[in-house]
Amino acid sequence: MKMKRVCIIFCFVVGLHFKVEASCAEDANLIAAARKEGRVVWYTVAGESQQLAQDFERKYPFIKVEVVRSTVYPLLTRILNEARAGNYLFDVVRQSTFTIGLLVRKGLVQPYESPERKGYNAGWKDKQGYWTSTDDNYFVVGYNTRLVPQREAPKDWEDLLFPKWRGQIGLDPDNHLLLGGLEQSWGRKKALAYFRKLAQQQVQFRKGNTLIAQLIVAGEYPLGFVYAHRVELLKSQKAPIDWVSTDESRHNDGRAIGPGREGTTPQRWKTAHRFYPVQRRPIAAEKLLPHSVTH
Repeated sequence: MKMKRVCIIFCFVVGLHFKVEASCAEDANLIAAARKEGRVVWYTVAGESQQLAQDFERKYPFIKVEVVRSTVYPLLTRILNEARAGNYLFDVVRQSTFTIGLLVRKGLVQPYESPERKGYNAGWKDKQGYWTSTDDNYFVVGYNTRLVPQREAPKDWEDLLFPKWRGQIGLDPDNHLLLGGLEQSWGRKKALAYFRKLAQQQVQFRKGNTLIAQLIVAGEYPLGFVYAHRVELLKSQKAPIDWVSTDESRHNDGRAIGPGREGTTPQRWKTAHRFYPVQRRPIAAEKLLPHSVTH
């Protein structure tokens, strides 16, 4: 029964995101088994988890989705503690890049070959079927437009090292992907040298990328590292926040084009790559983190 529950909810996580009908959901036997169980437990780090669960329940009203939403490492700790106690309470987990690899190595997740995986290129799925990417988040530098005029916003990475930004930069302490992405782009030596300098800027650490964006809106920090789609959502709600983009004439090669999210502006994806530190996964991620990359 457990495998059947994993199958049907996984079709939701991957298939619904791309508006693709999941073929496993059309299996009458599978649906009948899911109807009999009537419940699935979803451990997730997605900010929109409740909305996704509600959409799933509208499609499958005979299944109740129990959402357990947390941030990356607290959720990982919960799973590991439950496993040590012999309690395996989740049916499906949506985790972040590095942590899913640990769950695979510890045997806490099982492979599932969704039919939709055929449409994913290498780097957005592993070879064994343990994970498939649902979305990619783009880190950018967001800033409060009331506190930082556009002309004074940082234009490049080195600008964040200016004295005026000391103690003014918000960052989630779990965002080690920033270092990993810059290491891919610049090389390890340059990336480490930069982060040693950035560490001298008295970066303000707060847990949660959504919280960082909200604190920028509230004026607690004039700027910080945030997700671009989160900034666009807040902007659509008339919040005083924007994110750094670069000169189109010099930076329009499209390396930062990402999957569509509500409120995003495609042209902005083309101009953000100077502040987009994580390379597209097919380039390096399989070599850097074999069998451990997911979103």
